[in-house]
Amino acid sequence: PIESERTDGGGRASVEVLGGLANHVYVRAPDRVAQRIAVDASKMGSPSLRVTLPAAPSRTLRIRVLQGPQKPIVAEASVTLGLQLDGMPPDPNGWTVTTDAQGLTPEVSVSQQQPIIFTVSKGPKQVRRQTVTWDEVDRAASRGELTLYMGGG
Repeated sequence: PIESERTDGGGRASVEVLGGLANHVYVRAPDRVAQRIAVDASKMGSPSLRVTLPAAPSRTLRIRVLQGPQKPIVAEASVTLGLQLDGMPPDPNGWTVTTDAQGLTPEVSVSQQQPIIFTVSKGPKQVRRQTVTWDEVDRAASRGELTLYMGGG
């Protein structure tokens, strides 16, 4: 079962850990690098975990969507940052935008996460997920534009 909790004013939250199962706690916050922590109830000395989320650097850029390398632009494609995991609330650093007639999104902020997963879609049958590294985002930001592909790339 997936449980979702928000921290209180002191930064504390309580979740149930089930023995005998592979438990993971995901801790996410705006402008912070998310953490995924494996929790084994049988090995925990203390019933609490202390988690520090480092600040996530971000870069501002536009994204161009092409059908593939050396292929046409894709207008009116949806570009989403932040893969929606089954049952998890939306990523606080995620967003969805649409490309214009030139296949470009408006300026967006991409924060350093692990992994950085973009979903590009156009209609119900054309969906592609693309993982990029922070180095790729950083280089693209210096040019002002990152390219993603609908087809193979």
